[in-house]
Amino acid sequence: MTSVSGCRLVCYVSGIKSLLHRVATTRISTTASTTVCNKVTSAVWSRGHTPSVNHTPLVNHTLHLDPLSLTTMDHHLQALTAAPPTDCCTPAQDLGGLSPFDPECVECAVQNCPQRLISDVRLMFPDAPPSPVTVVTVAQRTLQDMSRWDAQVLQEREALLEAFVQGAIDVCEKLRERGFWADFIDPSSGLPFLGPYTNMTLFETDDRYSSLGFCVEDLGCCRVLRHTLWGTHVGNMVRLSPLLLLCCAAVSVTAAPAGGERTRTGTRTRAEPGRMWHITDLHLDPSYHVTSDPAHVCASSKGAAAVAPGVYGDYLCDAPYRLIQEALKTLGTMVQEGDYVIWTGDSPPHVPPSDLSFDLVVEILSNVTSTVRLALPNVTVFPAVGNHDYWPQDQMPDRPNALYAAAARLWAPWLQQEALDSLLTGGFYSQLVHPGLRIISLNTILYYGPNHQVTSSDPAGQFTWLERTLGSAEKNQEKVYIIAHVPVGFLPYARNVTAMKSEHNERLTAIFLRFSHVIRGQFYGHTHRDSVMVMRDHTGAALSSAFVSPAVTPIRNVNEKFSNNPTFRVYLFDQFYQIQDLWQFFLNLTEANVQQRALWRLEYVMTEAFGLKDLSPDSLLGLGQSLVPPESRTFQTYFNHFTAAYSPGARCEGRCKVDQVCAVLNVDQRGSCVEQTLCSVLSDHSAQRTEADTAGVQRV
Repeated sequence: MTSVSGCRLVCYVSGIKSLLHRVATTRISTTASTTVCNKVTSAVWSRGHTPSVNHTPLVNHTLHLDPLSLTTMDHHLQALTAAPPTDCCTPAQDLGGLSPFDPECVECAVQNCPQRLISDVRLMFPDAPPSPVTVVTVAQRTLQDMSRWDAQVLQEREALLEAFVQGAIDVCEKLRERGFWADFIDPSSGLPFLGPYTNMTLFETDDRYSSLGFCVEDLGCCRVLRHTLWGTHVGNMVRLSPLLLLCCAAVSVTAAPAGGERTRTGTRTRAEPGRMWHITDLHLDPSYHVTSDPAHVCASSKGAAAVAPGVYGDYLCDAPYRLIQEALKTLGTMVQEGDYVIWTGDSPPHVPPSDLSFDLVVEILSNVTSTVRLALPNVTVFPAVGNHDYWPQDQMPDRPNALYAAAARLWAPWLQQEALDSLLTGGFYSQLVHPGLRIISLNTILYYGPNHQVTSSDPAGQFTWLERTLGSAEKNQEKVYIIAHVPVGFLPYARNVTAMKSEHNERLTAIFLRFSHVIRGQFYGHTHRDSVMVMRDHTGAALSSAFVSPAVTPIRNVNEKFSNNPTFRVYLFDQFYQIQDLWQFFLNLTEANVQQRALWRLEYVMTEAFGLKDLSPDSLLGLGQSLVPPESRTFQTYFNHFTAAYSPGARCEGRCKVDQVCAVLNVDQRGSCVEQTLCSVLSDHSAQRTEADTAGVQRV
């Protein structure tokens, strides 16, 4: 790895063939630890200029170039620094012609995708494999000043545009032939040129290009690009053709399939790496509408005045239909063939039971189900029932009822007959995703604390059924994902309180630990917050990982300090169904309402955010233990994601932190965690009470 500080790494090429030669003839590496440019001691500046404090660096941190394994970069850098060109660029040896680019005055710069752009790039290119992305910027210096607008400028611009598009197509084709994924942004539309259509755009004068080392200036009549280094040299507005992107995935797509291989019938021939998307807690509020009276924007605010209502909702309201549509539409552009979706419940709004009826609850569930099917027409969705999916809410019985019948009818396109029969009986089911992997959808509303309709120690016989199903999966050498609405364990915002009744929580945890070698992960919703849990045995060994996804709805109780931004996520698993990573996408609701545009971004990649190798139980245990120290930066990052970037930098100390950390490390018998493990470690903070202590959700 090379540390290049305060410079802009630029490689001049003789047309597109030279760029292709430098990139595609190097070794293709599928590891993330390849080291390149080990001995570079001098930085490369365009035209060989000496660095100046006035230069805006494209990269002012450690430059990591391993995604393309540029093993010959040393040679190129030495040649460039030893004999700087005397003009804006020097033609290299012709590698065979066929280059649409003018061989002179073309700048190609290679870098890892900046953090500011990574989420937008992922949304723009949903077909890209889940691996590091390298960005290649191509800039062509023009004869005309692009800040003017006349016939000559237009003519040159069109010529260069045509040259770029043809050249970029050539590069992408060659890269794909060599096993890389590659695409580029069409400068005419701001959309991906080769990939599927998305609602994301990135035009040549977008402010986000500043993170790539270019300045965007507003001249009043139009916006133009300023090339930082060329601009400094010529001393006036730089004359540039459009700046455009080539985004190349870092690993060979043939070596790391994004979603696994399938037969013509849609079933996998063998275990392959894959992706599982997760949506939860949509909570449609049909009453939502923007009005001059903030107290009457939505029924779910229960009379509280909406703070800043807009087309996509308000933090005191459940989701308007527009928000749910946009979330599912964006998800639909990102789901690939072979992916599947889990949907962990709660479609109706948070309103008093008197404002709803059984028929209205079923109607809302039907509308949301239809919207999911419309957005994901060729995708299998595995649903779970939520506590609001019944009327009255929470009071779901442990016997067949009309809600189970309605759910079976609505979800029949996704579920097989055996699963539907089980759903009709108790609201739970099991289904084989493909040979080797089984989904078990539990009805944890039967164990929910506020459910007063259930008094049995084994409601609907679900515990017995679960043990039998897990035993059968063990015998058939299947791995299992558990999905449900209400999670096991302790709430991360309340002291020693489980979401389930304690006796049911203990029994379910015991079953999960017994079959931990079969269960590859647990996935929940309900809390509207982002959290993880690790299950341990009596020796402290980590045996099972559990993930709680934040909600699509942004609602918070009027007395709460924090809410959440709308989210959805994807889990990446390997050929053994072990969870390798988690990518979470979110919508900044405030920004979306102001811009009247739903721009979903990548919030974080879990392994990168916390420095984990994977999301195995051992890795989550290490994460949980790293949250303990009083000044843990890791904990601050964890708490920022707890609310899906609703209030970055909010503090959680003392009681708040004890509850959060113990919820991660102990899903049962948490009193010992609070009293023994953390009290001494957090003694300096244990008496403190910050506003974050009330970061819980009182509306679930």
